[in-house]
Formats: sequence, C-alpha cells, structure tokens
Amino acid sequence: MPACPRRVHPSGPAAAAAAALRAGGAGILALALAAATARAEGPATGPAAMPAALAAAALSAPVARFFAPAGIALGGHDAVAYFTEGRPVPGLPSLALRWRGAVWRFATSGNLDTFEGNPTAFAPDLGGYCAFGLSRGLVVPGDPTAFAIVNGRLYLAHDAEVLRLIVADPAAVIEAARRAWPGLRR
Repeated sequence: MPACPRRVHPSGPAAAAAAALRAGGAGILALALAAATARAEGPATGPAAMPAALAAAALSAPVARFFAPAGIALGGHDAVAYFTEGRPVPGLPSLALRWRGAVWRFATSGNLDTFEGNPTAFAPDLGGYCAFGLSRGLVVPGDPTAFAIVNGRLYLAHDAEVLRLIVADPAAVIEAARRAWPGLRR
C-alpha cells in the first residue's frame, strides 16, 4: 500500500528537523564523485554527448527515492503548479505535507488538496533527479527550474543546457533513465 501524504506544519518537529538539516549540510554537491568525470562521453556535440558539468555533479549511489535537499522536495516549488501554470511556482511553508520522506510545499490550498489526492500524478518522475544523467548511469541533482512535462509526467534536468539534451529526444532519454533508475536508488 502506498504511503499516504501527511500535512506538516511550519512549526514543531518537522520544522526543527528541516532547520537542523539546513544548518548541518555542506551542500549536496559536496557529495559529487570525482570519478564520474571520467565517464563523460567527450565534448557536448549532440544528444549522445554529456556535458562535463553533469558528470562532475553526479552523486554516489544508492540515493533517496526523491531528491530533496534539506528534506524539501522540488526546492520548495509547488508540484501541481508545473501542470496548472506551466512553470515552477514557489510553495509556502504553511501549505505543506510530508510524503515519501520529503516535505512538499504548495502555493495554494487547492494545489495541496490536489496533490494529496494523487501525489504520484504530480511528483517528478525518476525521483526529481536529472533524467539525462540517469540515462547515462549517473545520479545527478535535478534543478526544479529546468523541467519538461513529457506524456503527463514531470522530469527535471540538471540545468538548461542538459534540458535541451532531454528535449531533443525525450523518449530515448526517459527510456534509458528508467532502465538505469532501479539500480541507482535505494
């Protein structure tokens, strides 16, 4: 049975845990693998090439189900707004719920209710990690501002340059990423 979302409040244990995580971490890129750069496929000259910055940002596997620095999914952006407004919209700490180990924030109570009713329809596919990186066997943080909606699913890229590589051939990138994803997550 899938985990049910739980609303969280900006004060109390959830807020204290989030604050502790923010204060204690040196940043997610501190986990980057230096060895990942050796896997780069040469200069970025086409859809099959991989930008060196992408390999440098790779995280060690296995990784959490959802990329959520400081415990906040999508960098605090409203998952439903990607679909309703076509852009990332910052969520509010007062409109949040906990689902699958992360706090999800929303811009409106209607969006929170919509997500709560069917979170898998709005949560980013592939855990919010970069789809192109996963397609190359690398777990790379997704940037909530570099996104594409493909076949009704939200996918993130590491940055705008990598997003162009995903958009150039989304079906091939997503298929390769889905094949790699089960072996990379915990």
